[in-house]
Amino acid sequence: MSEPVKPDRFFYGWYIVASCWFSFFITYGVVIFAIFVFYEPIHTDLGWSRGLFSATYSAGILAMAITGPVIGKLIDVYGGKLIMFAGALIIGTAVFSFSQVTEPWHFFLGYITAGVGLAASSGISINAIISRWFQKRRGLAIGITYTGMGAGGFVMSPIAEFLIQSMDWQSTMLIFAILIWSTLIPLTLLVIKSDPYQLGLEPDGITTNTIDSSKKVTRSEVYAALPGISLSEAVRTSKFWVVVFVFFTALFSSNGTFSQVQPFVLDLGFSTTTAATLLSLIGLLAAITKFTYGYLSDKIPIKRILSFSTAGATIAPLLLLTVSTLDIPNWVFLLCPIPLGIAATAFSTLVPIAAASAFGIRHIGAISGSLTSCMLLGMAAGPLFMGTMHDATGAYTIPAAIAAIGMSIAIICLILGPKLVYEEPQTSS
Repeated sequence: MSEPVKPDRFFYGWYIVASCWFSFFITYGVVIFAIFVFYEPIHTDLGWSRGLFSATYSAGILAMAITGPVIGKLIDVYGGKLIMFAGALIIGTAVFSFSQVTEPWHFFLGYITAGVGLAASSGISINAIISRWFQKRRGLAIGITYTGMGAGGFVMSPIAEFLIQSMDWQSTMLIFAILIWSTLIPLTLLVIKSDPYQLGLEPDGITTNTIDSSKKVTRSEVYAALPGISLSEAVRTSKFWVVVFVFFTALFSSNGTFSQVQPFVLDLGFSTTTAATLLSLIGLLAAITKFTYGYLSDKIPIKRILSFSTAGATIAPLLLLTVSTLDIPNWVFLLCPIPLGIAATAFSTLVPIAAASAFGIRHIGAISGSLTSCMLLGMAAGPLFMGTMHDATGAYTIPAAIAAIGMSIAIICLILGPKLVYEEPQTSS
């Protein structure tokens, strides 16, 4: 058997990283971040309330969560490239439909469609593709890729504001749809490869003579030789449910707290400029920490990183709880970007890393898709729970306390739970 040899040229996997970064930049920049810039002009033209707009956003997140496992399974069968291509078509179509809406159900349907497209073209597909292209530097590659989310929000939101002021919100939606189609579709077709084996490579750019380029090998045959277990096998392990609970609880708590930053800061008597500055600071810290957590995951066991980020994220609901109930200075809550930006934003980056570490990469699409769905359910439920409980009780005491308790239980599960390391099953000779 021949020894692996490092290639003497630039590893193609980094082109994959750049392409996936750009996919996050465009899709999340438009559909997740810039979409909120459209609230005021849509409210002015169509009279839709903030609650209706927020409900539409939650419907899109739920669509991502519900379709995640199915999309993950399709990725394992057909490869990430085909699914990303379909997702780009779907998102572009959804954004185009936004330019034509006149009734609330039009926007609901469009955003649900966008959620499905986002699941296909971004997170789940990208998780599977990057995990198969990298092994030793998987965390670094994923960390770099996920900074595209924050960068997209930082750039696309002011662009949306400028275009709306220069033209109108309908024309801006149309421009964004054309942008998505004209960039992501050719990028996916020309650059993205579902795995390195299509180029005669192995993860991290290692070349071997074990891959016969003259012989046609099916994707299922290649993936069957990779380490890992199936989703049905994973759900029968305790570590799967530990990871599910941690990711759901973390996003339930942190996104619920994040959703209340602006209204609570205003309740405390600070200005809208202060509130906006806090949100921007959270985004800036998120971009930095996503890269940092990815880099560290190549050197530190994923269980330790998850434990640290979960413990750090617990501080956010505790700040909300203490400032809203105890007689302490209001400025203390202005420290919230530290736990929210440094700890709570790590979890989306850690999903594919945890999935690959704990369960292998053979069925990374299905497993990562299921874990992402659990995370998205928490992401959608947290703000709804936090806001509804505040409206019902007039305070954040109960929801913040429940969020903090849930995070504390998650920390205990991580500390006392099983190792998040995949081990090949022992075969009897």
